Amino acid sequence: MGFWRSKKKRVAVMGLDGVSYELVRELVEMGELPNFGKLLGEGPLLRMRSTIPCVSSVAWTTYMTGKNPGKHGIFGFVDRRPDSLEVFIPTSKDVKARALWEDLSERRKRVLVINVPLTYPPKAVSGILIGCFLCTQIDKVAYPPEISQWLKERDYRIDVDAWEARRSKTTFIENLHEALRKRVEVGLELYGREKWDFFQLHIMETDRMNHFLWDGWADPRSPNREEFLRFYRAIDWAVAEFEKAIGPDSELVLLSDHGFTLLKKEVNLNFWLREKGWLKSDPTEKKAREGDRESRVYSLIPGRFYLNRPEEDGNREKGFDTEFMKALCELRDPETGEKAIERVYRRDEIYQGPFRERGPDYVAAPELGYDLKGGYGSKGLFVSSEMTGMHTEDNAFVYVRGHRFVRQEAHLVDLYPTLLDLLGLSSSDDLDGTSLVG
Repeated sequence: MGFWRSKKKRVAVMGLDGVSYELVRELVEMGELPNFGKLLGEGPLLRMRSTIPCVSSVAWTTYMTGKNPGKHGIFGFVDRRPDSLEVFIPTSKDVKARALWEDLSERRKRVLVINVPLTYPPKAVSGILIGCFLCTQIDKVAYPPEISQWLKERDYRIDVDAWEARRSKTTFIENLHEALRKRVEVGLELYGREKWDFFQLHIMETDRMNHFLWDGWADPRSPNREEFLRFYRAIDWAVAEFEKAIGPDSELVLLSDHGFTLLKKEVNLNFWLREKGWLKSDPTEKKAREGDRESRVYSLIPGRFYLNRPEEDGNREKGFDTEFMKALCELRDPETGEKAIERVYRRDEIYQGPFRERGPDYVAAPELGYDLKGGYGSKGLFVSSEMTGMHTEDNAFVYVRGHRFVRQEAHLVDLYPTLLDLLGLSSSDDLDGTSLVG
């Protein structure tokens, strides 16, 4: 197997949200991903670590900025507003660091970016940027604005309705296939007609499939087995179409932002905090009162904990710190006796940068199979879920055609400098990662 250091200066990236390193390896070995398998003859597949917590909004923001949340300011799918106890869903407006495509635009490179999480509202770039699932109106999804009308005419799908999986898996699956087909069709049409230096097409449908039909992979006897495999054959088709369009004259990168595993139980951490007497909010209220000053701590998904104190009081209660972390690590599933929490991180262990203080005081990393939730109205601590798959932090993947990796350990922050390296551009000193290929 030969690999080379090429002189190509255009880069094409396909993001496969939530596709694990092991899944790719095993499906290739089974012959279910023949096109992906052929690519592995031209470059290695490298296992990669994601963010803590490993949610798509945090992970892809880390990828696109090359920085940890303490520098880019996104800590979860739901975040807490600074100097208050209000929560909100962050968008591109809340990202405090420059994205790769903004950097490239300033360097007079033309970009074409489609569907990457946390790119809505779309910012002005040198080229085209089509936003993500956070957009609910196709008229507002793209920059420049006229691209939105073009997408509308082609019946482009921003996302599928994940709730449909609870009503009808058949309809949900067919909608996934249609959204995937439209995304590839639109992406490659734009690729063929536009001039570009950097092209990224993001596939979100893999994450949606994995959440609701992961049992089809984890259990060969599952009634969802064939539908799961049929969907990944469609992903292999998408990879082949992408690779064929890109051709041999550009760099080709495939990657995911986190992995997946079988979901055993959801763990409602605010229920647990209430049982411990540390959370006083009334679960019967329509809107939970995180601001109840009698509470000591509350949780936001997934596994993030905020000490409920005035923001100007920066002194963590050291006695409570030890008690709280020990109690969390002792949480066990009453049916199996399995531990639910692998480890608890303090803020300073995982966040560095000017926005670090906006992050949670603690982040719990779950044991495999235990999905950490924060709902206030839950009636139990360990509960079953309609979903069968959950995110994992340590088994994302990255592939770069025609290159050897210079080391065998990788993190999402390494992709920004890697892509700059492939484009023949220098990296800035404030990035948290280093190139994987140079």
